[in-house]
Amino acid sequence: MGNEDWNDGPTNAAIPAELAKTPEERVSEARSAWRDALGLGTEEALHRAALKLRQAQAWEDAIQAYALLGERFASARALAAHGAGDCFLFSVYARAGVPTELRVRALESALGWYDSALAHGATPGRIEDGYWSACEMLAEACAAERPRQLEVLARYRRAFPHGSHRTEADRRARGA
Repeated sequence: MGNEDWNDGPTNAAIPAELAKTPEERVSEARSAWRDALGLGTEEALHRAALKLRQAQAWEDAIQAYALLGERFASARALAAHGAGDCFLFSVYARAGVPTELRVRALESALGWYDSALAHGATPGRIEDGYWSACEMLAEACAAERPRQLEVLARYRRAFPHGSHRTEADRRARGA
C-alpha cells in the first residue's frame, strides 16, 4: 500500500464524524457500549467500554467501570486502577471552577488509585506523570497549609525516589 492509501482507511474517515457528535451523544454512546460490554462480560470488552466512557468524559461512570474491571479480573487490576486514577485527575483538568474542597478530594482519590496501580504491578514510568500532576495540583490547592503541602511533595518522592520530577518536587519543598 502506498502513501496515497494511508488516509483512506475507515478509522481516519470516522474521526470527523466522531468529532461532529455532541458531548451528550458521545456520553450516551459510551454508556450504551458499557451496557453491551457488561452483557459480554469479557475483560477486553469491559476495558474498551471503560476507555470509551473516559474518552466521553463521563468521569463517574468511567471510574465505576474501571473499578468493576479491576474487581472482576485480577489481571486487569493495575490497568483498571491506573484508568480510575486518570479519570479523577482528568476530571479536575476538565472542570473549570471546581471548589478547592472537591479538587482536593478528587486529587487524593487519583493518588490512591495510582498507588493501587503501582501495588498491582503497573509500570511506574506509565504512571509517574499523572502521579506528579496530581501531587503538583494538590500541593497548589494546599498552599495555605505548608505541612500538608510538604507531605504531598514527600508522597511523590517516596513513590518515585528517582523520578523525573524529583528536582521540581525538591525545589517546591524548599519553598523556591
